[in-house]
Amino acid sequence: MRYRLWLTAVLLPLFAGCSALLERPSLERYQAYFTDSKTPRKKFQPGQVRVTYLGTTSLLFSDGQTQILIDGFLTRPGPAWQLPFRKIETDRHKVREYLKRLHVDKLDAILVFHSHYDHAMDAPYIAQQTGAQVVGSESTAFLSEGEGLSWQQIVKAKPYKTLSYGEFKVTLIPSRHVDLPWVANLTGMMGDIEAPLRQPAGMFDYREGETYTIHIAHPTGSAMLHGGHFIPGELKGWKADAVFLCTPGLDRLGDQQETFYQEVIAQTGAKTIYPVHWDDFSLSLDEPLQPLPRGAENLDAAMDFLIAKTKENTSLRLHFLRAWEQIGLFEPTGKK
Repeated sequence: MRYRLWLTAVLLPLFAGCSALLERPSLERYQAYFTDSKTPRKKFQPGQVRVTYLGTTSLLFSDGQTQILIDGFLTRPGPAWQLPFRKIETDRHKVREYLKRLHVDKLDAILVFHSHYDHAMDAPYIAQQTGAQVVGSESTAFLSEGEGLSWQQIVKAKPYKTLSYGEFKVTLIPSRHVDLPWVANLTGMMGDIEAPLRQPAGMFDYREGETYTIHIAHPTGSAMLHGGHFIPGELKGWKADAVFLCTPGLDRLGDQQETFYQEVIAQTGAKTIYPVHWDDFSLSLDEPLQPLPRGAENLDAAMDFLIAKTKENTSLRLHFLRAWEQIGLFEPTGKK
């Protein structure tokens, strides 16, 4: 029934002539905010925190001793229009191939933003391959259990409780998922996973559970992943030098947009914003990232807002990342 609702309310209008919704924004407009491909790659200093971007909100943090992954959504099943009508599962061969490409055979933790398939689906298998703990909501715990992950590797997050991995200290802070079209609520995907979930499963079976702001602190600096919505006051007292910011939904905040900026960027003392989750996650990581169609996200509106803020505050930097790009976040000396 929910698939029919999706078809009626979303897909049919698209194929009935709303072609503009399927168009993609041009990244040419934002080339100045990408790393110049001709720039020589800097060598990382011992102990320096580096981050590799893998599309959506998948981010690999490492200081050379400890490795922490946010989400790790690597399978990226597609094409998008088919997903509501079939079951999906982790592409184990692809995940192993990508872990090898990343030179990852051991992870300390996988932190799950929330439990939709584009964040949580691959986490249990990656944990099985690397020995990592999967840290997330009860919904994330259920899908990990369903995939046979041992309870020694499943950690139910306690809001605001800090966990230590090497010199990293990670904290999951309750937040809000970006607003989705009303039809999403009819699918059940904004609810909770209430029993062990085993693959293959429908995309709507991967329910949100809890959405978190993920804060990662290191002696050399701090970073966080933040969604496109917020709970007022959620970040009071928290600081972050780097903010990996989900752009979908920023344009839907309306008169809350300025408050969002003050609480998430200005109040935390952010120096750099890295836009994330702007890419079409039904496309393979073997190809360059492409923006989501306009019907899914108004990337241009989000960027207009963020670019304007960097012009108001010249100490604030905006930096797009390409898939597989690795950057250094903080200087390895001068501990904070």
